[in-house]
Formats: sequence, C-alpha cells, structure tokens
Amino acid sequence: MSGCLEVRYIGEGHGFGSHMLRSARAGEVLLQEYPFVAARSQRNAALEPHHTCGGCGMILATLRDECERLSALALEAIDVEKSQEGKPLNGGEHTHSGAISSSPCVDPADLETITSSEALFSTLKDHEGWEYFRRGVCTVGDGEGVLFCSTECRERCLYQRGGRFVLPLLQSTPQYDKRNAANTEAGAGARRKEDSVENLVELRKPSAKTIMSRATSITEEEARKAWPTKVYVLSTLKFLADTFNARLRLILFIVARCIHDVLTEDTISCDELLVRRFNDSVHAFVQRYEEGASRPLSVEQRAFLRFSWKCVCRWIALCFEEERGVVANTASKAGFNVCEHFPLQLYLRCFWVTDANAHMFVVVSPLYSLLCLRLTTQQGICGRGGLMCDVEEGGAEKKTTNGAKDTGQLSDQLRILENLFRLVDPNVAHSTGVALYDAATKINHSCVPSVRFVPSHGAVKAIVMALRDVSPGEEVRTSYLDVGAYPTNEARRNFLLHNYGFSCDCPLCNGG
Repeated sequence: MSGCLEVRYIGEGHGFGSHMLRSARAGEVLLQEYPFVAARSQRNAALEPHHTCGGCGMILATLRDECERLSALALEAIDVEKSQEGKPLNGGEHTHSGAISSSPCVDPADLETITSSEALFSTLKDHEGWEYFRRGVCTVGDGEGVLFCSTECRERCLYQRGGRFVLPLLQSTPQYDKRNAANTEAGAGARRKEDSVENLVELRKPSAKTIMSRATSITEEEARKAWPTKVYVLSTLKFLADTFNARLRLILFIVARCIHDVLTEDTISCDELLVRRFNDSVHAFVQRYEEGASRPLSVEQRAFLRFSWKCVCRWIALCFEEERGVVANTASKAGFNVCEHFPLQLYLRCFWVTDANAHMFVVVSPLYSLLCLRLTTQQGICGRGGLMCDVEEGGAEKKTTNGAKDTGQLSDQLRILENLFRLVDPNVAHSTGVALYDAATKINHSCVPSVRFVPSHGAVKAIVMALRDVSPGEEVRTSYLDVGAYPTNEARRNFLLHNYGFSCDCPLCNGG
C-alpha cells in the first residue's frame, strides 16, 4: 500500500482499515496513489478548466491559456463583489498543503495586473516552458477531441486501461471545442433525418418520461436498431450520465477496464466463455470493495438503472464484436444475450460500490502549482544564495544568477499569484471529479480525523496527509463529511448511516 500504511481486516462491523507501520509527524504525506478509475465533473461553468488529459486527468493548458482563464475569473469575482456592496471580497480558501489564507485587500496595481490576461502573462512569461504547462496530444477518428498529456499516457489509457472503448466520454467539456460541438449538432441532424421511426430517436436521447415508459419494454431488436454501432450507444450513455446520473460515467470506465482485461487473455477462444469470464472479472472487482448501504430506490431510479443497464449491455456486446467479431453476431443469430452474463443485479452492485467508495478529487490549476511548487522553491534558493536552474529545450540546464533583480521578480510573481487566488472561486479555478482507489478507499471515517485527502498537482492522485502525529499500529481515519455542517451528533450520525451504511463510533460521536 505504501511505506507508511498497511490494510488490515478489523472485523465484521468495520471491514478493513488502514494502520500505520511507523510513526509520522503532522503534515507528513502518508500515501500517494493513482486511481483505478476517475471521472471528471461535467459542469457548465464557462470558466472551468478547458481541457484535461483523457488518461491521467491533468489540466492541459499553456501559460497564456491559464492567464486568460484566471484573469476572467478574477474579473467575474470583482463583478460579484460590486453587485454585493458592503460585503468583503470572498477569498478562495484552498484547503491543502501550500494553501493561501483569504484576504479582502488587493493592491490596486496588483489588481490591474491580475485582471489583464496580457499583463499577467507578461509577469509570468519566464515560466512558460515549465512542465505543468502543456497543450496535450490528440487522437484521431472516433477519438477526435480527446486530449492526452503525452503519447505515453495516451497509449496507457487506450490500450492498457480500456480507454479505447469509451473514447467519447474522455472528451473535454463540449462548450470549449466549438468545432466538436458543431460536428455533434450536424451529426444529430443527420441522424434525425435518417431515422424514419421516431421511437429510435427517443431511445437515443431519452427524456425522463421515455425512460419511465420504456425501461422494461425495450426489445433486443429495438436495441440493435437504436444503437447499431458503438458511437450511437456511447452517445446515449454520455447523455444519460450528463443529464441524470454522473455516477454512470465511473461505472462505464470500470466496465471498460474489465472488458480490456478479458480481451487480453489469449486462452479464450469461445465467445460465450469470453462473456462468462467478463462476468467473473466484474464480480472480482465488486468483491474488492465494501458495497456500503443498499438504500431504497425510487420508481424513477429503478427505471433509470434498468434503462441504462440495457444500453450498457448493448455497448458491451458491440465492444466484443469490434475486438473479436463474434459476440454481437451470436446474440442476433442464436439468441445469445449479453444481459444474461451481466445481470441487472451485478450492474446495481457496481453502483453501490462506487457510491460507497468513490472519493472526490481536486486537481489544481497549473498557475496554482506554479505558485506552490516552483516559485516558493525558487524563492528559497534565492534566499540561501544558490543558483536557480531552468530546463531548456533538449533537456539542458540553464543556470541563472540570483541577484536582487531575480529576488524582486520572484517576490512580485508570488504576490500576484497569491492575490489572484484570493480573488477567484476555487470551485471553478480547479478541476474536480470522483475517483476510485485501491488502497486509499480502505481509509475509514472519523468525525475526529487523523488524516485528510489533499488536492493534487498534475495528474489525479490520492494524497493522504497526517493532521497530527500518529503512532505505529494506529488506525488512521479521515472525515467523509464537514463535521461543522451538522448541528448535533445525532444529525451527523444519521447522515453517515443513511449515506454510508454505518454508525460512527468515533470519540466525538460516542462522547455526545
């Protein structure tokens, strides 16, 4: 798991927990782990990060791109302040290592720089070649519009983690790719013209009413006509995830990995055996995690799950057909049904697993990484009289002196960025989403936590930091909620029981 933590079975009432192998001090990072799967939040905020890597989740932007976006966010914050006269500027509190405390006061000269993208870029332009500022590399064909931070990340995502089966879901937020949006609209118009049966159009982009009325009545023949190719069914699944339940996106990434794992087994020759092995793979995944509380489902939720399950089964069949050329044909000719090997109950268990185990992630803006990782380090080097090094094109290091000019320039850059992130809304400045981890998921809850998850720089990653000194053998726990948001112990415990399926036994709850 890590050099600091070990997963141990505690007992039937608690399942597994994470225990210290050695002592650690407050502020020490105990675990860093990349996710099994991760799904970015698909929000409609106009100034959220434009593009992220389809593989690791890194924000993809040049220095100029981020200066333009963050300057616009600062202007937006000022406009909000003007509309709320008498209230101080609401500083953005970044609750992680290197965080900046909020302050309503920003020097007018700094404010002028912050709200001008050109002035901000000019102030920071000597960092333009830093590794965290990237345009990314793209895919072609069905993957057009999907960006990756590097060719290595692209190959790993597509051909080692099943990303090729869900390419449309890896695309950046639609409003930022005008060409892609235009193509989508044109494609939708073409499909409307080619479909003479209105029923098929309703199935491809269903309303809540359609989901309620058709969830139990979609036949296999209708499914093949409505979703003849993977592009069609993924378009519907993307629509369902964006419109009704974002957790579906995470489920699809999990299933895609299971499909990939099965298809890489050269020993499987029979198509029916292939799907059975896929069933075993999904079962094995589910059994790795605690499933949490199985809450009662409304009629609408049950209809959505059944409708989306049929779409997912059609997608699975088409994925196998694309790779092996047998499964979907068998389904149509001999009545072989993928749904029999990926039953609704197993699909539902996947939802419960993600519901109980997914963690929210935050990947900070490259400008915030510049502030926390690069500028503070360079300032420390200057303060000690050392030489700063920049990496030139080709990997060669370029050493620069650290005279008064360098020190003054660094101080200006630090101050400008500190003030910038006091102004902007952190909920939009950074990229967010949910992720499922192997080890970090095993960290249990306490209303008096000893560790916390902190946002990451670059790729999506679970970073667990000690909030206090911890001892060898001690179980570390994090908080699944904002303790201060609940007026009583009873309210807090009821929330945990309803949403996570356990009664909290921490000192705060037991003492109240």
